[in-house]
Order: sequence, then C-alpha cells, then structure tokens
Amino acid sequence: MKKKILVLSSTFPRWANDHEPPFVYELSSRLTDQYDVHVLAPHTSGSKIDEKILNLTVHRFKYAPERFETLAYNGGISTNLRLHPLRYILVFPFILAELFSALRIARKEKIDLIHAHWIIPQGLVAIIASALVRKHPATLITAHGADVFTRQGTLTSALKQFILNRCDHLTVVSQGMAEAVQELKPECNIDIIPMGTDLTQTFTPDDSKRTKPQLVFVGRLVEKKGVKYLIDAFQQLNSLYPDLGLIIVGHGPEKDSLQKYAHTLGISENVQFTGGLPQEDIPAYLQQSSVAVFPFIQAEDGDQEGFGLVLVESMGCGCATLTTDLPAVRDIISDRVTGLFIGEKNSNEIAARVSELLENNVLRENLSKNGRNYVVRNFDWSVIAKSYIRVIACLLHKQIDYHE
Repeated sequence: MKKKILVLSSTFPRWANDHEPPFVYELSSRLTDQYDVHVLAPHTSGSKIDEKILNLTVHRFKYAPERFETLAYNGGISTNLRLHPLRYILVFPFILAELFSALRIARKEKIDLIHAHWIIPQGLVAIIASALVRKHPATLITAHGADVFTRQGTLTSALKQFILNRCDHLTVVSQGMAEAVQELKPECNIDIIPMGTDLTQTFTPDDSKRTKPQLVFVGRLVEKKGVKYLIDAFQQLNSLYPDLGLIIVGHGPEKDSLQKYAHTLGISENVQFTGGLPQEDIPAYLQQSSVAVFPFIQAEDGDQEGFGLVLVESMGCGCATLTTDLPAVRDIISDRVTGLFIGEKNSNEIAARVSELLENNVLRENLSKNGRNYVVRNFDWSVIAKSYIRVIACLLHKQIDYHE
C-alpha cells in the first residue's frame, strides 16, 4: 500500500486553465506514482470544495463567507495583506480553518507525511497538526521566498524559528534563500531543491515563431517584479527600434496602474498586456520573443524573488534572458554565459543591455543556446521530482542523513 502525503499550499490552481502558478500542482502530481497524495488549499469563489485532478485528491477549505475569501491568490497572501490591510482580520480564521481541515484529513486518511509549502502559515499548520494526530506524520516544509524575506520583526522571526525547530526537514528553492534561513536559524538542516518545469514538451524553442523583434515579461504584476522599470526602458528603446514590441504576460494588483503608466509615456500602442493566461498558453509568447526581461527588485516590505522559475521557462524556450543580479537568480544565470545581469531599478541599463542583444546576434544566440542547455540539465521536472522523492523517502523511513 502506498504511503500517504498531505500537501498544504496557499497557491494552487482553482479550476481548469487557471492562471495561478501551477508549481505545487506539478510537483504534487509527480509524486503520485510513489505516494497517495492529498492537497489542501484555500477555497475561493468559483472553486470546488473537493475534486479529483488526475491522481491527486484536492480539498479546499472555507475560511470566510465566499465573497470575503480574498486572502490568497491574485498576487499571493503577502501582496494582498500589503495592499489591503483590512484583510489581516482573515488571517486567524484562515489558519484555524486550514488547521481543522488538515487535522480531519490527516486522521481520516492516516497521513504519513505533511508537506507544507511556505513556512507561514502552512508550516505552522503542519507542525501543530502533526503534534495533534496520534500517528504524528513527518513534516517537510518548502520555503519559497516571501515566507523568508518578509516580516522580519522580532515576533515573526521568533515564530519562524519555532516552526523550523519543530519540522523534520526544510527545503528551499535557491542558495540565496538557504543563506537567509541560516541567518535566521544557523543550525538548520537544509536541502536546496528548486521548483521545476517541463522543458521537454512544454517550454521548448520554436525559432520559426521569432519573425520580428519582441521583448517579453511573464509573471505576477506585483512590486517585486519591477515591471515599471522595464516600461521606462522600453520608452527609450521604442525611439531607437520603432518596430520593437513588448508583451507583458500576467495578472496582479499593479496591472491597471502599469497600463496607465505605459499610456502616459506614449508607448501603449507597442505594449501589450495579455492579463493572466493558462500555463499552456505561455510558451507561445516566449517562443516568439527575442529577449525576455525580468527586472526583479526588493520590495518595500523586503519581499524578493525566492528562485525565479519564469527565468527557467524563458531560457527553456530559447529566449536570451536578462534579470536583476539578486541572490536567488544566481543559481540560474551566469552573467554573459547563460544570461545577462542588470542593475536593480536601473532602466538605463535595461535599455542598454536589450539594445546590445538586438544588435549582437552572436551574443544573443549563444545566451539562448547556453541557457537552454543549462536549465534542461538542472531544472526539468524529471530532475527535480527525483530530488523531492529522495527527501520524502528518507523522512518516511526515518533515515538521519538526507544527503546520501
């Protein structure tokens, strides 16, 4: 009989063809050959309470009247709290509802391991649920970024340390995050395992679609993505390359303000905002673009990229890729080998580096080739899923050395 895993996440597809990031779904689905996997995620208007998605059993917990279930999704919990402080009143019922649901599933299904994505709140729920269930399932926490980089106050840091002291194992998605966690808890035993993507069938090159010069950005339209600086840079580029287009793929709370900003700068005719798209539609935009630009920044609340999976996806599609030199993306980009680094909040440098790539076909093609080769070797789901399965197997069999 298969061992049973309960996955806790605040980000998960709400329905078919949802534009929410699918990485928790993709990882969880790849565990089902070895394990019986249940997923617990927040409910929201229009989503089902319980459903079967292929071999995954998905449960969604209600934490408020449906029209007020607005804490998760559409930018994520951290962004929603920053933009709408009144939503803090939803935090306690959210955690309580998630805990009760996790306890119910863990007891009914006799769960062997709880895999919590994000230290707070899912990690907290996981360790409490494990303590209250007679079987005491093992606890694995995966940190993604905002849960480490934001809310650095004394009480929150103490809560994070409390959780990390009691979980059985922690994975983080980048070396930069591992260093940040070790500052918080120096003796923490950490595996660095990024999220993966499908680089064999989905995010693949198709040079026949690159018929004209085009820039692309893909991601949530929130402060830490730095899209404003890309729009500023594009204004400079537009005067030099009148035929150049910019496509901004994604949704989020800054979408309307960014569209107005592009209109104010007089470049809206050359800037296309697609809004949120299903994951299956995204590769086409990357395949038809010459250069992908991701001008990430550290947000005012300290939030920053934990890994940058979208870089992997763009490189998989053969885009020459530019991004800010932040700790998390150094696992992916080697400057002028697999991509180009740009300075944080530096629109002039973005414009200069894009112009260099548009003028230098050899450099652009080398970055495209090297970048694709690197991500296929290191970030395809065939590689990443095996790493998570190894850690889970060690936890379930109570082995001490997770690095064998």
